[in-house]
Amino acid sequence: MRCIRRGYASPMRPTPCAAERSTPARVSRALLAGISLILASLAATPPPPAMAQAPAALSKDEFLSSAGAIAFRAKDYPAAIQGFRALLSRYPDTPLLYRYLGLSHYRLRQFSAAAGWYDRGLRRAPRDVSLLFFSAQNLFAAGDERSALRRLLLVARLAPESAYGQRARRVLAQRADDLKALAAERRKPSGRDRWSAVARLGVAYDDNVAAQPDSFTGDADAFRIFQQLSGRYTLLQGARLGLTADGSGYLSQHTDNFDELNLGSLDAGLTARLRGTLLGAPSALALRYGFDVDYLDADLFSQAHALSARYAVAPRDWVTLSAEYRASFKDFDFDGFDPSIASRDAVTQRVSPQATFYFDDRQVALTLRYAFEDNAARGDNFDYRQHGGDVSLSVELPAGFRLDGSAGYAHTEYDAFRGPVARQTERLDLSVGLERRFDHGLTARLGYRYLLEDSSIEVLEYDRHLASFSLSKRF
Repeated sequence: MRCIRRGYASPMRPTPCAAERSTPARVSRALLAGISLILASLAATPPPPAMAQAPAALSKDEFLSSAGAIAFRAKDYPAAIQGFRALLSRYPDTPLLYRYLGLSHYRLRQFSAAAGWYDRGLRRAPRDVSLLFFSAQNLFAAGDERSALRRLLLVARLAPESAYGQRARRVLAQRADDLKALAAERRKPSGRDRWSAVARLGVAYDDNVAAQPDSFTGDADAFRIFQQLSGRYTLLQGARLGLTADGSGYLSQHTDNFDELNLGSLDAGLTARLRGTLLGAPSALALRYGFDVDYLDADLFSQAHALSARYAVAPRDWVTLSAEYRASFKDFDFDGFDPSIASRDAVTQRVSPQATFYFDDRQVALTLRYAFEDNAARGDNFDYRQHGGDVSLSVELPAGFRLDGSAGYAHTEYDAFRGPVARQTERLDLSVGLERRFDHGLTARLGYRYLLEDSSIEVLEYDRHLASFSLSKRF
């Protein structure tokens, strides 16, 4: 049954009507069913096949020709981690593999994961000076200088004439200056290490899109092609302080005469990061300013300034705790027939604490998040407060595959809404994705998302299915 109604929501997030009125109980049942489906699909993932009996030792030629070493030289560190882990299952007593697993996570700025691999290697080879030296490097990056110095003392004592020992002794002999020099040398970006970029191309299907923005909507389906380019450039990278600039651009083209919904988006930002410790645990504070602008069919739609602060701490290798505050100031080009009612110009504040738990050497990650959002809009019909939360699960699979899923729920109240009844909504958001990483930084991803929104105003209810496929290339 196709239906048409006047839409209150932003054309960026069209809210077509549903064929039948939903109820909050429908959301609850769908939420439980969706979570069960995601967890069941993840639990049903077959384990990797058993490995053959490990040879006695890893040869230099086999290491250099391995998938992990090739990916590491190409700076594709996620693929390198997969390759080194596969090799480690055959050669579990090889310190070299623990070193390169630690280095791969270190290059990804995953200092807690890197420390885990170094510590595992040192339990097997406690006097391996290369593991000791690079673990000290990682401790400096995490802000634990005291532990790093203790490891350098051990390196200098165990192998004073080696390259590692000589470098450690120089730091220890001139701590005031050489510590800073070592940190600067270790953390200073140069050449290609200063920047990274990702290009993405994909196609998506949406079974419920708006007929036209700022007007009527209906149950229409359409395909769209999208392109995205994002990049980051490191301006400063010290032992504790880092400064990066980032930007991204997004374009989409709809089929079936939906040109007025073709979206263009540009975003640019500057982020400062301060690393340290909290009660001995690695921590980081990130402050970001961002500016973004959106276009519909090449016409200006909105622009926004945003400030955010995020603090994260890893009290254990298996958990990361964080909290984020974000304030955005958004201005829309069109204010509606009466700005006091229909203007979407707003100051939006959002607070979001979350916890991520890691299992199976960080091959499995479970994230729990709560969010509160206050949208102080100029127009009464867009002034709201929202409580919500979501659960997400990510599982690394053999052969470079990764499976992820999420389930989210949000309750929104529009206290100042001018309409026949007070407006409240309950929104369910389910998604699942499968991606495969290939050589040379290439990734393929297949995704599905389901949205269900119940409302106290019947014509604003809808459900929506979206499917997408994309290819991305990391440079």
